[in-house]
Order: sequence, then C-alpha cells, then structure tokens
Amino acid sequence: DQLNERLATVVGCADAHAARRLVERLTPVVRRLEALAGQAAGKAAAGGGTDSCRHATPRVWLAYETRVTQTVAGSMLADQQFLDRQPEINTARAAGELSWQHITAFRTVVTAKPWREAPFAQVVDHFVTVALCSDPTELRRALNSWAEATDDEVAPDRPDRAYSDRALHLRQVGEIWDIRGTLPKLEGATLAGVLDEVITAARRAGCTCGQDPCSCPDDATPRATKRADALTALAGWATAHRTCLADD
Repeated sequence: DQLNERLATVVGCADAHAARRLVERLTPVVRRLEALAGQAAGKAAAGGGTDSCRHATPRVWLAYETRVTQTVAGSMLADQQFLDRQPEINTARAAGELSWQHITAFRTVVTAKPWREAPFAQVVDHFVTVALCSDPTELRRALNSWAEATDDEVAPDRPDRAYSDRALHLRQVGEIWDIRGTLPKLEGATLAGVLDEVITAARRAGCTCGQDPCSCPDDATPRATKRADALTALAGWATAHRTCLADD
C-alpha cells in the first residue's frame, strides 16, 4: 500500500491502485524505447548510419534517429562504447535488468580516471550485483566509494598524475558560461603568463602617458575580470586566424 501511494504521488493520480496499474502498463513501453535507443547507439558505435553527408558523424546520426540533442546522443554513444568493453554489464543490460541510467553511472565513474578500468575488471561482477538491487543514484554512490579508495591506492604511484588529472569544464548557465579547470604546474604557469602578457598589452594600448614602462594609474577592474577579458581576446585571435592554425 505504501508503494502504491508513492506511485500515485509520482504519476499524479489520486487512485493509488490505478497509479500502480499505469506504471505496470508503462514499464514495458519504457523498456522497449530503451532497447530501441540501445540498438541505435550500438549501430552508431559501429559506425553505421553515417553514409550521407547529413549524418557526418555517429553522434549526429544518433541524435537524428532518436530525436535527442547531440549532447545526449554523445552520452548514449559513450555508454555504448563502454558496454562494448564491459561484457558482464552488457549482458545485464541486454537482458533488461539494468537501465541506461545505471550504465551512465558505471561509465562516468569508471572512466573518469584513466587508471580505473583495469582494477574495475576485478570487481565488476560485484558491482553488477549491486546495480541489480540499487537505483542509479545508489549505484553511483557505491562506485564513488570504490573509486576514491582505488585512486588513493593507485594514483599516488603515477608520476604523471597531475597531467592525467588535467580538465577544463565549460557549462552554459543562462546568459553566462561557467568555466572551471585544473592544469599541471607547468601548463598552468604558461597560461597565467600568457594571460598576464595580454593584460599588459591591453594596458599599453590604452596608455596616455607615453612612458616606458607605463606610469598611467591602473584602473579598478578586478584582476579576475582582466584575465577573463584576456582569455576572450585569445579566443578572438584564434577565431580570426583559424586558417593559420589549421596549416600549423
């Protein structure tokens, strides 16, 4: 009865038993749609569907066939490619025992660091069992605990850990872009130096004193804002010189 009441809340139906019957009717439909999406993702991963110029890449073709955004299609394609490397998980997925949300949880945690897939092969059977009796959120929580322990054991022995951890995240939030990232020491210092040079060049361009070095009073613009302007200026330069960059 408690389950029926929860189902009624989810589907917005006043009759708890009617809500359960509705969910029971919808479940096969959802599973069929997931199976069709899986078939399309498998075809895309194998390189199918790209024989026309309209579908130049597997991701574009998959987005067109399944009527999803290219971002979602890219995630579906990555999930399928992960399944191709994980036969135990693929078997459970093909039997309809795991949802695509489970597969995404597996893939995003296991492939987040390059050294995780090898040790994961030793525990994959255990986590398939966990997944069969867990929702995707619970599975992700369990995988994250394993990943943290694995990183502590394996990653410190890797001299290239700082390089392997490099990342740049771009996410649009309304009218702005949230940019976050991590770079190794040398690369980070190089980027900081280039941004400082662009800031200095912009200061010289607005110089009115005519002295070298410039003695004009600095404006009140925060340093972080100046770095943002410098990064935008670099992007503008790269856009204007795309041909040169391609030739290089």
